[in-house]
Amino acid sequence: MRDILLLSIVLGLVPVVWLRPHAGMLAYAWFSLMNPHRLTFGFTYGQPFAQGFFALTLLSWLFAGGPKLPRMHLLLWLLLVFALWFSLTTLFAWAPEAAFTKWDRAIKTVVVMMVTAALVTDLARWRQLLLVVTLSIAFFGVKGGLWTLLTGGHYLVWGPPESWITDNNAIAVALVMVIPLLLYFAETASRRLSRLAFLAAAGLTAVAVLGTHSRGGLLTLAVCGFLLWLRTDLRLLTGPSILACLGLAIAFMPEEWLARMETIGQYEQDASANMRFAAWSWGLQVVAERPVLGGGFMVYTLNGIEHARGTLNYLNAHSIYFEVLAEHGWPGLALFLALLVGGILTARRIVRDSRGVPELGWAERFGALVQVSFVAFATGGALLTLAFYDLFYYLVLLTALARIEVREALARQRPALPDATASRLLDLAAPARAERA
Repeated sequence: MRDILLLSIVLGLVPVVWLRPHAGMLAYAWFSLMNPHRLTFGFTYGQPFAQGFFALTLLSWLFAGGPKLPRMHLLLWLLLVFALWFSLTTLFAWAPEAAFTKWDRAIKTVVVMMVTAALVTDLARWRQLLLVVTLSIAFFGVKGGLWTLLTGGHYLVWGPPESWITDNNAIAVALVMVIPLLLYFAETASRRLSRLAFLAAAGLTAVAVLGTHSRGGLLTLAVCGFLLWLRTDLRLLTGPSILACLGLAIAFMPEEWLARMETIGQYEQDASANMRFAAWSWGLQVVAERPVLGGGFMVYTLNGIEHARGTLNYLNAHSIYFEVLAEHGWPGLALFLALLVGGILTARRIVRDSRGVPELGWAERFGALVQVSFVAFATGGALLTLAFYDLFYYLVLLTALARIEVREALARQRPALPDATASRLLDLAAPARAERA
């Protein structure tokens, strides 16, 4: 039944994408982030729907009118330079076959971002993209939050199979990243029912983070919760309310959850933490030997670190920073951090330039809240191998496009020089011109 329903939706979208190419990139974002085909059990499970929509989009875009080049921003230029750099390091990778597989996925992400940037040509399309990105992850937040409440938190919340966020720790970070975006829609929605729906989705998503039993997810949620509180107007009211809700949620969780969270401060005795330390140490050895190029994509497949539970084939980087550093050297890490920090700084610039401009109220709230999403990725990603996760690059793209929209809106609002003022200036300049003559 799920397969038939999904196939019906896909077939229904085909003519829409052919007539409106930007809808194809929305469909791609949906399949890339939510992976709805991974929630089926039949013939649609392994189908490359995202790639199909991308190919159809390119074909329809080729025959459609309109601009073919994206509106560029510094963040997008940085993304292109980063892509060139990790392509160069792939040529010298220590594990070439595995490296090419990861490179193929990473370069596709960059290409998709650039094509999407070219097709998202106005504010309405920007909102559509932001909504699709948000709801694609929030689906698991609402579903996981309800599951946690119904089961008393005894069963873990997982992400879609065979995806970036299958693991409970990874889905926890992704969920925290979209909570600020859900709050953005709750603040800017025109209808009261929509605002309540987005608020409820944000609350259930926070419960789902607890339901993942992820210690990193809990820490990320706490950090971002504090930042969100700082961005509210009624802090004396919202602060105690947030603490009360968090306390009730934690009290609702089972004893095994509490026991696991209590080990956060006992990393010296924690096998998982020790494995991370070992993996990071190995990554530093790689970059010490090749500080510029690193070991290339998937260099961690070569470590074979031995740990308490036996010898695994390899240990992942378990950190976006050590992942990029070991794979692409110090220049690669510098470019990656430039994207992350640049996203936050660009969002701050959006807030500053939009403040006091009624037409740009949407931009001011987006800039303030997306900063929290970037912090969630920077915090939670410190313990996960998610440096090339699509959601981060969609945030970069959306922030760059929002900045462009703000810049263009401000340019339109600059008043033209009145005729009388222009004449007066010309009169004042006349003596000077006569003297020079």
